[in-house]
Amino acid sequence: MSSNNENSASNEFGSNRNPKGGYHDPIAVKWQKVLVGKKLTDSSSATDDSYPKSQLPSPYRVVKPGSMLTMDFRPERLNITLNKEGVIEHVRTG
Repeated sequence: MSSNNENSASNEFGSNRNPKGGYHDPIAVKWQKVLVGKKLTDSSSATDDSYPKSQLPSPYRVVKPGSMLTMDFRPERLNITLNKEGVIEHVRTG
């Protein structure tokens, strides 16, 4: 199951998106460094092993194992892929 967030979190990673998207998009690369290996939480502060959903840029989509996804391409959307333990494996835009 995927989830979308319409919350407008503003931070240094939320602008200047690459219209092509993907894993090598500069925004995706920055977010990979921040998120990979962590779990998303509903708390308001980041820790060594978690990151708050409220601090993600909008829009974003969380992709869990076995999720069915729409194939629409949205270069401004951050796609966050989790493993079966809920840990972020990779991040891309599109």
